[in-house]
Amino acid sequence: MRMIMHGIMYRVMIIFALVFITSCGLTEVKDNDSTEIINMLINIPSEKYVINGTYNALLAYKGWGELYNKHMAAARDQGSLNDVKIYLLLGFVAQLKAQVATSEAFSSDFYDIFVRHPDVVLEAFKQNPYLVLSGCYYIGNYFGFESKNAEKKAVFIETYEEKIQNHLRVGGGDRCMAQILMPKRPQY
Repeated sequence: MRMIMHGIMYRVMIIFALVFITSCGLTEVKDNDSTEIINMLINIPSEKYVINGTYNALLAYKGWGELYNKHMAAARDQGSLNDVKIYLLLGFVAQLKAQVATSEAFSSDFYDIFVRHPDVVLEAFKQNPYLVLSGCYYIGNYFGFESKNAEKKAVFIETYEEKIQNHLRVGGGDRCMAQILMPKRPQY
């Protein structure tokens, strides 16, 4: 019975991973980044971190950091919809997998990306509603993270609340604003 459940769970996770690939535009990701993101999501060790038959967790951790930095820079600097969706997916996976270091990096970096490209970020949320809670959590967590930036919260809300509500209609705007006003790590 346990083997059957394991097989079913594995198939469900593969289907879930394929949905991620198509919904986040990972089909356009280069350098096998999509494989690494999916492997992280479904707990399959990436072959590139296996040395002499042994999985090297430190190398994998460093590789994930490089992947984060690469896609954060693309989302920040180019701000294309695809770049932003991939970056948001990394943040979603970080929360799902309880990756503290990546989540903390998001809490510092995502605010700047949102402010530079608000329409692109909101379109990514609109196309991928499952990214709203984690993304808005990161924005809300920015205000007060490491005892910084709390003074920016009121200005952010005044500037962007209406845009968020209008773009994410049907409850998405309310869920996003709730996370910004009082960030609470989403439970999946």
